[in-house]
Amino acid sequence: MSRKNVSVSERLEGLTPPELNDDQLEVLDETLSSVEDMLSRFPVGRNCYSRFVADAFLQHVRVHLAVELQNIAAHDHRNDDAHDEPPPSIYARLVQLAEQVAAGNTEFEGLEHSAKTILEEIGQAE
Repeated sequence: MSRKNVSVSERLEGLTPPELNDDQLEVLDETLSSVEDMLSRFPVGRNCYSRFVADAFLQHVRVHLAVELQNIAAHDHRNDDAHDEPPPSIYARLVQLAEQVAAGNTEFEGLEHSAKTILEEIGQAE
């Protein structure tokens, strides 16, 4: 059977998920929801969109995620070189922006500039 004709349930057959508690499952669900939002902008034609994006993302995760999580545990960031700290991710910058607002930051121009910069980077600026 070609991969093209394999249903989602057939692709998941035989996979045994690890035992997760409710808190762990909630983190994974929130992460997946964020990834889905981000990947909805993936630049590819609509004809092969969902399968192509899912396969590309799964391959990327298989190659990079475990190593990057080990790097984070070892030296608090995802790069291999402890001295080569990457810039914060868009997610981290959004969290920081939300924390500033939640803390009562009233410097509107600074918040507005930060928000516009993030929106420009993700292609959502007007």
